[in-house]
Amino acid sequence: MLTADDSVGFPTRLQRERYARRWTQQEAIDRLKRLAHEQGYGQRFDGLDIRTLSRYETGRIRRPRAPLPELFAAMYGVPAVVLFPAPRQLSPTRRLVPADDVAAETVVQVLEALAHPAVRAQILALLGADAADSAGVVSWSR
Repeated sequence: MLTADDSVGFPTRLQRERYARRWTQQEAIDRLKRLAHEQGYGQRFDGLDIRTLSRYETGRIRRPRAPLPELFAAMYGVPAVVLFPAPRQLSPTRRLVPADDVAAETVVQVLEALAHPAVRAQILALLGADAADSAGVVSWSR
């Protein structure tokens, strides 16, 4: 029997929770709509369909708009933050390259400098790009 803790083959916890209950996607949608109606949202989610649920379950839509995360949480009895975790961000103390790799460290420093708009504009100017192109696609002039 499948449990919610089984992670093999499931891209998200949301999908695992549905499978653990042996619900079809349509059953989950029907239950979610019923819960939304009971909580006073009326027919706001009548347009929710299998295709949209599939996007949530595969992670293509990482976090649905409110109040859907809370409704899913109530339906599955799992906190919304567990069903829809925030994207992981690198820790500032975590190194992307080994400390002894000077070339790689230089590349990292350049990439970090490029994040600053003034530095990016100067570099683009040196490369012959228009300043207006610094936020989008760079066009090269010859």
